[in-house]
Amino acid sequence: MRLEMLKIFSLSILLLATGCVGNPIEDPPIKEPESRIYFDSYEQVWRAVQLALRKYPVRINNIDLGVLETDYIKGDKLFSDPKDGRPRPGLKYKINMRVVRGRVEGRAAVNVTVLKTSEIQPDFFSSTQQIPSDGLEERALLYRIGRFLDIDRMLTKAQGAR
Repeated sequence: MRLEMLKIFSLSILLLATGCVGNPIEDPPIKEPESRIYFDSYEQVWRAVQLALRKYPVRINNIDLGVLETDYIKGDKLFSDPKDGRPRPGLKYKINMRVVRGRVEGRAAVNVTVLKTSEIQPDFFSSTQQIPSDGLEERALLYRIGRFLDIDRMLTKAQGAR
């Protein structure tokens, strides 16, 4: 009986030890930033970007470099996932937007790239950990920019008809 208990104890220790080694902590997957090309003037796109981010605390706003960056936003103060509406304590994120002039098939074009960098600090003593974004807020911002450009085009057209 004692020998059987020793075998079971040894086997359980061996299984626990291999279980810890077999599941290393993985880094979050690297996600490509969301981007979209608009066929409007650079100034119109820049204005639409600023309108889309008007409720965010902006840290860098440089039209010459095409860089617009928010300050850290804590929790779900501005945007919450509709399918998972509960707040996540220790979460903070910032949004970086890059606006670049260019040409696509001979037409003037502006590329807008949105990158959301999220960090979570599980407790006071732990260091922050990068977490991947689901891309929902980035796509929503690009959609808003497109809608502001559509509205601007319609207003310009309506004013020209007068």
